Amino acid sequence: MGSDAVQSVGRAIRLLRLVCGRRGGAARLSELISEGGLNKPTTHRLLKQLVQSGMLMQARDHRYYLGPTALELGYSADHGFPIRERAAPVLAEIARVTEDSVFLVVRVGWDSLCVARHMGAYPVKVFTVEPGHRQPMGVGAAGLAMLAALPAHEQELALNAIEPQLVRYPRLTAERLRSLIEVTRSKGWSAASDVAIEGVSAVGVPLLDRTGMPFAALSVGAVSLRMTKARGAYVAAMLIEHAKTLENSLLDSFQVEPE
Repeated sequence: MGSDAVQSVGRAIRLLRLVCGRRGGAARLSELISEGGLNKPTTHRLLKQLVQSGMLMQARDHRYYLGPTALELGYSADHGFPIRERAAPVLAEIARVTEDSVFLVVRVGWDSLCVARHMGAYPVKVFTVEPGHRQPMGVGAAGLAMLAALPAHEQELALNAIEPQLVRYPRLTAERLRSLIEVTRSKGWSAASDVAIEGVSAVGVPLLDRTGMPFAALSVGAVSLRMTKARGAYVAAMLIEHAKTLENSLLDSFQVEPE
């Protein structure tokens, strides 16, 4: 495959991710041009090809949505790597014991994507993210746990990619993120308080493949007054135990080989 073809594939994937990341899973041409970093003719050409392939479809309101081919690929991925299915009883058990909100996120490039959430019985619910929500890795406890588990050189690449997006999170700077990474690495689990949403705290742990690279993370979120230091440590210990069980279950069904 030539360099031009590889570049086109990368650009098409970027457009697909932009559509996925929009609220409601739909994006207008103008939004894709401004956020995709491509000119109008190139964006329009790639979108036309994605529509023809079934990866996208264009509705009457002229917005682009994921198409049937994307749905087919999603079903195949879910069958081949059944992370939500395997994680469901784990999330339910953590939510039962902690009575708080439990989240499962996966790593997508330098972002974290929420793929499952289970609400506990505690009356004050935390709805920080919902399945399908995507945000820069490092924002939130689960993403921070994955970021801290990366090798140092990859952390720098991630931080360089993430830093321009931190303007959306006034409470989180690159300097603070680096400090949080160091604390997370020393403890073995992450803690994020009043970062994305004021008054909300969470703890998280990464799930590692057989090469030691993070591919997903578990986190528990609660109102900050409830998530004391002692409670955070207690919840983190529980997450570490369940994360190891889930890791083993997933890697038995999906072997991750070193390159």
